[in-house]
Amino acid sequence: MKTVSVAEFGRDWESLVAEIEDEIVIVRDGKPIARVLPPPPESGNLSDLYGKYRDKIKVRGDIMSTGLEWDAQR
Repeated sequence: MKTVSVAEFGRDWESLVAEIEDEIVIVRDGKPIARVLPPPPESGNLSDLYGKYRDKIKVRGDIMSTGLEWDAQR
């Protein structure tokens, strides 16, 4: 984790982001205000998400219902 001030990040953000490995914490007056993280390894490929939770999620009941009974004629 690398810690930089707001001024330093504003001045050198291109080089800081280009060599990001872990994370960068941006501080103002010694207090953290933001984190810059590298992208996850499988980012940019939506096909990796299809089927990711297959066999891990069980649907119970009618997922299209609110579970409440009501009369539309009233």
